[in-house]
This record gives sequence, C-alpha cells and structure tokens, in this order.
Amino acid sequence: MRTSFSCVDGDLVNPDPEAPIITSFVPESGAPGSEVNIFGENFNGTPGKDSVYLNGYGAEIISSSSTQIGLIVPDSATTGPITVKELVTHKRGISSSDYEVIASEDFPEIYKLKPTSGIVGTSFQILGANFGENIDAVTVRIGPDTTTVNSIIDSIIVTSVPIGATTGPVTVSIDSITAVGPEFTVLDEEPPAPVITSIDPVSGKVGATVTIKGENFSDIPSENTVTFNDAEAVVSSATSTVLVVVVPDDATTGLVFVTVGGLTSNGFNFSVESTPPQISSINPTSGPFDTKVSITGTNFSEVLAENIVMFNGKEAIATSASATQLIAIVPRGAGTGPVSVTTNGLTAMGPLFTYIKTALVNTYAGNGNAGFVDGPATTAEFNGASRMDVNSSGEIFMADFTNHSIRKINTKNEVSTFSGDGSSGFVNGAVSGAKYNQPFGVAIDDDGNMYIADASNHVIRKISTSNVVSTYAGNGQAGFSDGQADVAAFNGPSDVAVDSDGNVYVADLNNHAIRKIDKNGNVSTIAGNGTAGFTDSKGSAARFYLPSGLGIDNQNNVYVADLANHAIRRVDIGGNVTTVAGNGTAGSADGSLAAARFNFPYDVDLDELGNLYIADGKNHKIRIITTSNTVETLAGSGTEGFLDGIAGDAMFNDPTGIKVINSELIYVGDTENNRIRVISFE
Repeated sequence: MRTSFSCVDGDLVNPDPEAPIITSFVPESGAPGSEVNIFGENFNGTPGKDSVYLNGYGAEIISSSSTQIGLIVPDSATTGPITVKELVTHKRGISSSDYEVIASEDFPEIYKLKPTSGIVGTSFQILGANFGENIDAVTVRIGPDTTTVNSIIDSIIVTSVPIGATTGPVTVSIDSITAVGPEFTVLDEEPPAPVITSIDPVSGKVGATVTIKGENFSDIPSENTVTFNDAEAVVSSATSTVLVVVVPDDATTGLVFVTVGGLTSNGFNFSVESTPPQISSINPTSGPFDTKVSITGTNFSEVLAENIVMFNGKEAIATSASATQLIAIVPRGAGTGPVSVTTNGLTAMGPLFTYIKTALVNTYAGNGNAGFVDGPATTAEFNGASRMDVNSSGEIFMADFTNHSIRKINTKNEVSTFSGDGSSGFVNGAVSGAKYNQPFGVAIDDDGNMYIADASNHVIRKISTSNVVSTYAGNGQAGFSDGQADVAAFNGPSDVAVDSDGNVYVADLNNHAIRKIDKNGNVSTIAGNGTAGFTDSKGSAARFYLPSGLGIDNQNNVYVADLANHAIRRVDIGGNVTTVAGNGTAGSADGSLAAARFNFPYDVDLDELGNLYIADGKNHKIRIITTSNTVETLAGSGTEGFLDGIAGDAMFNDPTGIKVINSELIYVGDTENNRIRVISFE
C-alpha cells in the first residue's frame, strides 16, 4: 500500500501530519459482512471517536487503537477506497488503493466429494461452484495438508490425497476466500472393490425400481454411485450387500456399474425398455399448411431427430422438442386426419387435425412476354391468352387472340401451335394451313370436336377429330340474322359453349345476344334482340350489353358474363333471362348476390357442384358465386400486376378466360400478362 503523500518542490511531505494516515489494510478484498483490519497512524483509538467509510458507505468498527482499526464490510458497500475520519478534529485519511467488494454469490462453494475416502495418492473430485479456471489461484487442503490440484473447471476440481495426509475437512481457498467442505477419510489401505452378483429385474422402463445384490457396497446411499450405461441413478436405500435404485430418465441399454470410494465394480447388463410416447392434445386443431402445431404429451425424445411427426400419414417438419412437447409444421397436402408421433420405434396416435386447404396461384404456361414461341410451358410466349378448353386426354387448347391461332399445351407441359400461323386470315382445311382472325372462345364437345368463336371473321369454326377446319356457322360478314348455318350472321362472337345434347351456344358480343346452333345447323337467337340494355325477360325482350363469356350447368342452363352490364346473367332452357348477381354498375364487392359488384366480368364457368367462377377482368380477380348464393373473391388482390403465391395475395392483369376442371383446379387466361395461370388447392 502507498501512504497518501503529495510532492512539493520535489520533496515528499505529509500534507497534514495530524490527519489519520492509512498505510495498509488486510485482506484486500472480501464480501459484505467480512472483517477488515486497517493499519496506519493518527487514529483516535477511543471508541466512538473514529468513523470509517468504504467507498462512502459507513462501516461498523469492532476494534480500534491509534494504529489499527477493525471493521465489518457494510452490506451496501461497493469497491472503492477506505476513509478514516477522526471525529474530534474532523480530519480524514484516505487509502491510496481500493478495497474490492466481492459479491457473496461469487464465493467458492463445495457441494460434495467423489469419492469421500481413499488411500494416499487416491484421486478425487470436489464438486461445487465458483472455482474459476485458474489452477494457480486455487489452494486445496485436506485438514492442514495441501494437495496438488490436477485440473480445474468452475464446478469441478480434481485433486489427490498427499503423502502424510490425515482425515479432515476439505477446503478450497481462492483469493483469500475459503470454502469448507465435507470430510475426506484417509485410509491406511485400499478397501476391496464392490462386486455385483445379480440385478432384479434385468430389464425395465425408465423409472422402474431395480435391486442390485453384491458385496462391498456402502450402507450410506450417497456414497454409492450407480450408473446405467453412464446415466447416474438415484440410490433410494443401501446396505453393504443390497442397493435399491431407480432407472434414470436418460438411461439406455448397457452395463450397470457400482462405484464406492473411487473403486468400480464389474459390469452387469440391463436392458432399458422404451416407453411409448403419448399424445394428450394438439393446438391448434385445424389450419392450412405451414401452420405451427404444438403437440403435448409424454415420452417424446428431447433429440429433435428422434421424433417422427405425421399429419394424416404425411411427415411433418418438427422444429423443437422436449419430453412433453413437440412443435411441428403442417406439411402441404396433408389432408384431414390424425396426428401421430413415433419415438424409438413406438408410435402414439393423437387427435384429428382438420386440414384447411389453401388456394394457390401459379403460372402454368407463358413467360410473360407478348410473342409467338412454342416449347416448354415456362418459356413459351403468347399474345393475348384468352379462353380455353380441355379434351378428354387432359390437353389444353387455347385461343391465342392476337396471334390468330389455337395453341395446345400437352400433358408434358409443352406448348405447340395447333392451328394458325400467327397471321390473320380466313382459311379452312387442314389445321396446319388454316387461318383465323382474332379467335377468342374455344369449346370441345363430348366427341372431341372443337368449336371456335372466330371473332373478327364473325363466324363459328369447327375443328373435327380428324383435324380438319371448317366454318360451322356464319357467313363471314358482320350482321344479325338467324337461319341455316351458312347464311346466318354474327357480329364479333366472343365465346362458345356446348351443352350435353351437342347444341352450341354463342355469346354474340356486338349483337348483345345469346345465339344457339342446334345439331342440324340451325341458328336461332334465344335471348336478346341486337339492342344493348339491361333487362330481365324472356327471349327477344331480354337485353344484354356486350355478353362476353358463357358457361353451362348440368341442366343446360346458360350463364352469361354480361360484360358492360357488370353482371352475371342466367338463361334457362325456356329462354328466360334473370340476373344472378351485379346491378349494372361497376364495382368490387363480395357478399350477398344483391350486394355483389363486378367490373367487366369477361368469362364464367361452373364446377361439378354448381359453383360459378368468374374472370372479373377489370377487378383483376377471380370471383366465385357459391351454391349458397354468396359472392367471394377466390384469387387476386385487386391490384393490376403479376404475382404467384397465396391466392389472396396473387395479382392478375385483365383475366378474360376461365376453365374449371373441378373445384380444386381452375385455369385462367391472364390476358395482359400473356400467361395461363392455374389455381389449385393444397
């Protein structure tokens, strides 16, 4: 320690020779409540005439003289200098170095010894806390005899019994702080090792009680260490010949050993029987794919990879595991079914998880560029992808409007040009040489014949099963007349649909009418009269405004996407026209049929259950009218653009065509994105 001095003109002088001077203190560190002795000069020495502060906190003085003061470190003290104040003269002396206050929780502690006895040279462990890892800072003794520390970590010191040691308590001293532990018994000669003669039973589950018989056990339970394949067991009772233990939680099949006083027995085999897992609950009990589900139960493995979680027989990804809880992510396409957990080859069946399918939008064909390129669906190019139909083989035929052609997508997702060469014209014959002028609608009948609304040629074309193109109806001139197919006139027909009897219905766009071509080639008008309007009535008294797309239900009722009326209309087999939803005003609203609003709906189609799907063009959405008479948005955020993914987030750009394969597979002609999109459910 340095005495407090100052330097004047190069000489050391005491600034006030009558003030208390602290020359040193012992120890230099300690915990609150420990004793400290201060040495120095000019202390008053009379009880009550000196006061001492540790870093500003008043300390209790337990002894005093003019050269020494004993004190107790106050509870609130922190590391800092010690100050002595003489209360008569009020003069002070301050230490030149700090007293280090050590938190009591950082003191070394000894919990137990392993083993607790042995001869000279026996190695043993001191188990405890706050030993640190500096082997040079630790002093270990058995009674008064210092041992050699072989290794140290914060919780374990390994040492050995020194020559000449006698039985006594083990102490650990670190930085003048000493922890006193249990007594170590120094033996004159090494005792015999324990011996196992039998185990009963020789197999069992975790938690089972096992009796171990043999010799040379300790009759103090804590002095016997019993391990099951390295997993330490709890000894519930002990004699020199019988131990009763419980199979530990982390036990596995292997050898059982008994260690007493550092000496270990022979091994005896014990088979640990696996305990099957059990599921008590899951939360939540329903949801779509990627839902995180908490599975609560017992006997799961804490090793994540050792648990196999299944949803309805489909393996899930488990993200965390404990013995009583697993977190797993619902896999895509799982379906509704029970949750199961398999651990160590044993399976537990749990409650039913109700799988909620999620609508997803993906690109089926087209790279987004306006072009005329065949090849793999992902690199093919269209220009104005619109209406489509699917034949009995699963091949898609699409009217490529601006490319004046019919494109084909086979079941291998390869795009080819089925008919048309990219230039406008009006040529019949073989599909390879035929020409069209802005074909918009496509329909395939039960026999495989294809009908095309060849809009700017004002005719309906037919491609037979022998791949021959002909004019099915229309004289090639814009007009509005019924009669035989070759003399009848249409004006910009935009869609065709075929009923179960083979009749072909036409959305005659610019004539604001719904036309019919029967199997004998007669063309008639079943609703509308050529005048734009919005009137529900029968036949020619009804009014449409640019009827664009058609769908037919299984009773041969015709549904119409009435484009400029922003409505969905229905024409029954008697020619009666009613409005299903929409009121003639553009908008975007779901809900009841009366409240629903559309914005230029281009096309409609139905699924096998009677749900009606709508390509709601200027809302950039796919809508659905359910059989419960509500309007919902199936896909599309309502923002013009292009984005695949979750249906509600997906973006379309002026979808004009829709083809429903079934209630879980819908194709969309995403016209301004020059793509075929597909809506599926997982």
